[in-house]
Amino acid sequence: MAKLAETNYLKSTPRWMNNDLIMFSTGMITWDGHEFLDTIRDPEVWSNTKKILSHLESVSISTVSNIGTGVLNHIIDKQMGY
Repeated sequence: MAKLAETNYLKSTPRWMNNDLIMFSTGMITWDGHEFLDTIRDPEVWSNTKKILSHLESVSISTVSNIGTGVLNHIIDKQMGY
């Protein structure tokens, strides 16, 4: 959850004491978080995104987002006849 907050996908509040994280609360999903979820929400987009990701050993959340956006754009281009 802390990493999702670092990427600005979640609004959160960490509480520290003596350099130790003692509490972490999350209030809501940010605009960026909603945009990411909206990009991969469609089952076809998510399925194709997972297929592409399955060929990689590890990926960052930004990579997942970029691939999902590419898959969505490809589907839109096909629908538009490009």
